[in-house]
Amino acid sequence: MRNERSTRERLLELLEGGRDGFLSGEQAAAALGVSRAAVWKAAAALRRDGYPIEAATNRGYRLAAGTDLLTAGGIKRLLPESCGLQLRVLPEVSSTNDELKKLAAEGAPQGLAVVAGAQTGGRGRWGR
Repeated sequence: MRNERSTRERLLELLEGGRDGFLSGEQAAAALGVSRAAVWKAAAALRRDGYPIEAATNRGYRLAAGTDLLTAGGIKRLLPESCGLQLRVLPEVSSTNDELKKLAAEGAPQGLAVVAGAQTGGRGRWGR
């Protein structure tokens, strides 16, 4: 399993953490260790994925006000840093439990949690 998160995932986490203002392309590039063009491409990919990212000339990028999308950064903001939880957030999955079993078989690290906005085939405790 790939341990390194994509530029898109890391940019989303930065934007989620800075909801109070804009993040310039230069600041994002420096924080992520990539070029400004890579930041632009990652922001465009996030928009295609449905994330409402605003861009303003000479200001940068930010998540649109009032955005309540489920993101790893949004969840981590509410947890103590010491918990060490690793999150995989998916918009939709058949079953978070099945997804986690698959990731574990691929060598996922201990402490990984899978969260989804929707489950299409999830089952309760009694298999219903």
